Amino acid sequence: MIGSTAGNLERPGVFNLILSGISKAVRMIISFRPRDLLSEDLKYRIYYYRSFIPDLYRRHSSQKTANCLFCRHLVKSEYHRYCLICTKGTYDHCYLPLPAILYEDSASADSSKTLFKPWYFMKTCSSFERLPGKQYARNLRFLLSSITIHNYETLEGLENGILSGSRPCYICACVDYDLYKRCKRQGDYDICSPCPIIRKKLESVYENHRSSIRPAG
Repeated sequence: MIGSTAGNLERPGVFNLILSGISKAVRMIISFRPRDLLSEDLKYRIYYYRSFIPDLYRRHSSQKTANCLFCRHLVKSEYHRYCLICTKGTYDHCYLPLPAILYEDSASADSSKTLFKPWYFMKTCSSFERLPGKQYARNLRFLLSSITIHNYETLEGLENGILSGSRPCYICACVDYDLYKRCKRQGDYDICSPCPIIRKKLESVYENHRSSIRPAG
């Protein structure tokens, strides 16, 4: 009789433990997000394809912005792994898609100190044809994932003047370190605000090295 009474007293405690366990499991299931299991690179790719590239395509299309990097006649070079070449023959040499410091096997990894102009800053020709929206990032993608992510981040930095909450100063530094130092010394420099002049400044740097551009003919 005594044992039976003790068993009855223990049952509510066990039942409460079971309910508590079920409640915790339900909360975990409800709060679970598949995104939590994704790597940072994969999260960035998802953002890039769902948000950044579609927005960029719409902006370029509505403003009629022509840029060689987004031309359907630009294809991957057979001579350098991370370079692109114009199939229309407007330029008879292959170039990198964007300013970069990661490339080794490329035309820009030259022992001479020539500053090669990337396709992003090239002057477009009359043969320009915009890539379709679903392929707008085609000329940024390469087999090596780190190169692709680097291209994505560099393009975002150039277009928005900011990347992950800070100015993409590394882009200017890899092109012209003196420009980077001069900019950092400016009294109104704010690392957390978008840089409104990054493209204009880099365009000027490349224009001052016109001998590095090799047009056909």
